[in-house]
Amino acid sequence: MKNKLSACFLLLTIVCGLSLTSFGGVSAQTENVRIISYSYYIDMLGNLVVVGEVQNVGNTVIDYVVVSGAVTGSDGSYVESGNRVWALNLIPGQKAPFYLDFLSKYTNSQTWYVGVADVSLSIYQAPSTTKYQYQEVKVLDDKPAPTSEGEYWVKGNLKNNGAQTATDVTVLATFYNSSGTVVAIGYSTTISSLAAGATTSFKVAAFDLNQTIVSPSQKIAGYSLLVQVKSPMQTGTAPVANTTIIPVPTTAPTANNSDTEANTDQNVIYVGVVVAVVIAVIVASVLLKRRKPADKPVSQKPLPKKQKRK
Repeated sequence: MKNKLSACFLLLTIVCGLSLTSFGGVSAQTENVRIISYSYYIDMLGNLVVVGEVQNVGNTVIDYVVVSGAVTGSDGSYVESGNRVWALNLIPGQKAPFYLDFLSKYTNSQTWYVGVADVSLSIYQAPSTTKYQYQEVKVLDDKPAPTSEGEYWVKGNLKNNGAQTATDVTVLATFYNSSGTVVAIGYSTTISSLAAGATTSFKVAAFDLNQTIVSPSQKIAGYSLLVQVKSPMQTGTAPVANTTIIPVPTTAPTANNSDTEANTDQNVIYVGVVVAVVIAVIVASVLLKRRKPADKPVSQKPLPKKQKRK
């Protein structure tokens, strides 16, 4: 495991070293996407993680979104990162989560050992498209299912109410504290195919944050779910999204750790590492492809292939 994590850190260091400001041609559609909420924490491996949510505030479908970020440490250190938002083909009004991983440049262990003086985020790319995703796969009977070990799961069912088979169906989850700020995100195992009229179950966990030891500000008080479908794709006038934060019972696990301390007992932590690496590789590819105007950006979901299951 140590060798695997070292490889992950090396890969992320290379990707994060690609300064986003060194690439030209920022999309003119960035004004149609806003960062509406974010927070940060130190994970068990000592990395500073920023999680948040963007929203399509324009009238067109957004093909994909790249968020760039920079963190300034209390000692003046400066680290950059950039990743794709996890969702594709955002229809007007739709929200989607993002995950940025920042590594310290100043210790062999890559641990973020100084305080955070400033976090700066911006939308780097957000091109429009004429296609949007199949909208007939709906979430049913979802409910929170926290465990005594601190893992926070949401379980439910998916039903395809349309007449076409949906492929590569994934549920993205955004988790909020009592103030409505994003504190964690997660995704479900991808369902390869869901036939017309068919129903299947799903479950999705909040990455990284053990709810028995996190700070009060990181306690999960609500969540929202977003279904992503690879095909079939739709054309024409896109619908307008209606996103709702679902409140959770007040008996959910509480927290007692500070925002800047590493969580020490997290059963879903390595999922977060895989998320950062896979998405970082895709972002590096996207940014490098910006040098070739004729190339179309990668259209696959920047989601890891494996998730630790309970």
